[in-house]
Amino acid sequence: RAIRRGGVGGAGRGVDAPEPRDVGPGVGGEAGAAGLQECGRSPVVLVGDLGSIDPVVVERLVAEGVNIERHPAEKEASDAELAVGRAVEAGDDEVVILGALGGKRVDHELANLLLLVDPAWRGRLIRIVRGETSVRALRGGEVSGL
Repeated sequence: RAIRRGGVGGAGRGVDAPEPRDVGPGVGGEAGAAGLQECGRSPVVLVGDLGSIDPVVVERLVAEGVNIERHPAEKEASDAELAVGRAVEAGDDEVVILGALGGKRVDHELANLLLLVDPAWRGRLIRIVRGETSVRALRGGEVSGL
């Protein structure tokens, strides 16, 4: 089966951006959408409660035709988790998460790392990229070369 590769923008900024050829159309979680724009890209979809994104950025994204999926602030999933879920629903077998590490909140960073081992994403290659570093979960029976 063909692999569709999608990108998810988390809370970080342009330092995480791989080469444009490395990531397909993206799903942005709030600040990640702003970070994608700083890299000269826009998400196809913006998901989240929109509580921490500049309304001017939202207006610009709407003007560009980006779909907005607003969620309540009180929810059982982080904006990053919602963004990964949206990418998987869109059929992406491989998801590259940008902006998930190095933010101001360690609790968000840890939650983002835990997304890699979420059983809901079993069978998909989900990795977090920051600069030259790429992180993914290895599951039982998998072999990985370094």
